[in-house]
Amino acid sequence: MPRGTRIPPAERRDWLDKYERGDRVDKIAREAGRTERTVQSHLSRERRERDHQQVMAGLLRDAYQNHYVQLLNQADELSRAAEQPDLGGIQLGTDFQTRALCQGLKSHIPRSPLWAAIKDWDRYAKDLVAESDSVRSSLKGIAEAGTRDLPNASVEGISGSLWDAMMMEAEGRKPSLTEYRVERSGSLLQLSWGSFLLGDQIENEVEVARVEEAHKTLLLRMRSPEWATELPSLVSRWGNARDAIQEETALLRLRQILPGHCDLCPGGEVTRTRRPNRRVRNAEG
Repeated sequence: MPRGTRIPPAERRDWLDKYERGDRVDKIAREAGRTERTVQSHLSRERRERDHQQVMAGLLRDAYQNHYVQLLNQADELSRAAEQPDLGGIQLGTDFQTRALCQGLKSHIPRSPLWAAIKDWDRYAKDLVAESDSVRSSLKGIAEAGTRDLPNASVEGISGSLWDAMMMEAEGRKPSLTEYRVERSGSLLQLSWGSFLLGDQIENEVEVARVEEAHKTLLLRMRSPEWATELPSLVSRWGNARDAIQEETALLRLRQILPGHCDLCPGGEVTRTRRPNRRVRNAEG
């Protein structure tokens, strides 16, 4: 082969394969019609390039693994943020990294049911919070009216317990399973229902019984048509959206690898991406 002829990469790889199988440099040079110096030089070059490719492949594999871990952790954050309703939508960190990861997650799975579930969650959470505020305000007035002749009754505790009972009913749980508890504080008595203090500094058991009876009456009234609210329907719809978010994020975690790609994927072209939206809800829109 004439001197100065360019040596194709495939030929260099062939030389390295032969050398690593045990062929001597002089034999490889003789068969290729090259000088030993040329073969030796290209063997070194091919070994460096191969080692570099192996290192880069390992780095890329690790980078993708870390990338998937970051995105799946962000999906877990979405699931946790969906546990309680909020007027402002599912709330995550407002820092650039968090918003970029949310945007990256959507780029990987744009057709996932997760995004529709987040839209539903936002809509129902807003309605649920508004209805809850209205009901809580009404309950305080009802508790005040129902305990007007009971000076040792706690309006805050009773209204809070009524709200808790309404939420139990809306979620399919039974308030009737919650027990009353009487405790002595010095010479006076306290009455509680679950974690709610219904009455404090009560002088005797007769007054305790009056507070308990007033509370039971209010619990019964709560089930009457006049107390009907949108809470059960809203809690159900919001709960379905929450469950869908948590199920979809759990599936992502189980799959471990995300389809598609995003601007944050390792090895891609480095470009200036647009700022991700501050809220997941807005990112959905």
